[in-house]
Amino acid sequence: MPIKKKKDSSNIERLKVGSTSFAIYPNNGSFTLAWSAYGKRIRKTFKTVKEAKIEARKTKITKERNSVTLTGRELNEYKTAVDLLNSFALMKDSPERLRIDTLINEALSNRKKQPEEFTPKSTVDIWRELYQNKKDLNRAQSTISGLNMVLSFTEMFPFDIHEITEQDILEWNTSIISGRAPRTVYNYQARIIEFFNYSQMMKYLPYGSHVANILTKKAVRSKKGVEEVHLWNIESLPTLLKTASRMRCKSKNKDVVIMIALAAFAGCRVSEISRITWENNVIWKTGYLRIPASVSKNNKAHRKVAISPTLEAWLRYAGADEDSRGSIAGTTSAKYVSKRLEATSKRSGLDHVSNGYRHTCISSWVATGVQIGEVGLRSDNSPSIIKSNYLGEITKEEGEQWHNTMPPT
Repeated sequence: MPIKKKKDSSNIERLKVGSTSFAIYPNNGSFTLAWSAYGKRIRKTFKTVKEAKIEARKTKITKERNSVTLTGRELNEYKTAVDLLNSFALMKDSPERLRIDTLINEALSNRKKQPEEFTPKSTVDIWRELYQNKKDLNRAQSTISGLNMVLSFTEMFPFDIHEITEQDILEWNTSIISGRAPRTVYNYQARIIEFFNYSQMMKYLPYGSHVANILTKKAVRSKKGVEEVHLWNIESLPTLLKTASRMRCKSKNKDVVIMIALAAFAGCRVSEISRITWENNVIWKTGYLRIPASVSKNNKAHRKVAISPTLEAWLRYAGADEDSRGSIAGTTSAKYVSKRLEATSKRSGLDHVSNGYRHTCISSWVATGVQIGEVGLRSDNSPSIIKSNYLGEITKEEGEQWHNTMPPT
């Protein structure tokens, strides 16, 4: 079977007409003109490069709202039809009348000049409406909680959204940068852009580019980046769990033990721990922890994590059993969980490692030979993140020691 030759990129000629990029390359003695329009790849073949270039310049791809796109043969048919109509109109009408295609162009121009109707509405009212909308649609708690990032904006600018300027957006952006990681700032900016997009969809803003789009500019947009990973010292875990077992909580004294156990032996995030309930997410009879999309941080996929003997031992040590009900950590506040974990580190005489339990858990899985794909499913991370952040961070012996840390008998 003959081997199919790859196109030599050095023989490809490229040109741009308007906003459309074209490529011309040799093809069995002829030349192929290729371009993309509205998600489709289009190819046409010509005898010479010159003919291909002429076709490229004739092909106009318009991005006007509600417009009809005419290219190639369709464009020629349109011109022919207009010429026929003009000729017929000239026989029946005044010679001074404007050509039909001129009238069409004037109509399009006037439509663009006319401002689109919209209904003025304050940022506060829009926020309440959007919040209720997401609740009515049963959106995940993480999605609804994300709207809290917009609250500071509505407090700074509680007036009609169409009155807000780019300078206001930049002022708000400056106010949120201090004390926040670049990734957090990125998330705040994304929420504001989403807020303005919703307002435009509901016609509280006129059609067109809105002022929040300035946050997409390279000089303003924060770097999403990847969270830097820090791990606990393996020897610190028994000390931390011992301290946690003596700490008081809202419901019962050993709730902090459960918080640490879920993060350290199941790789749960703080936000997930605050949303998990005994009756909905802990399957005692099969030995699995169920984390649906509505509970997970990314709100994209359901996952199940096996309840290891170590995790089960710590849950039962903290007083949990098959009859347990309600929030697994005794709270629905992720902030409260974070504060208790920080307090545990402080009382243990250790510097707190943010997300350290989860990161060390994932690194230990990888170190002890769990396949990277399986680790990705357990932790709700991609294989590339597992490789870049967790592979080779600790030894196999340290990983085994971490996951075999049992409660006192």
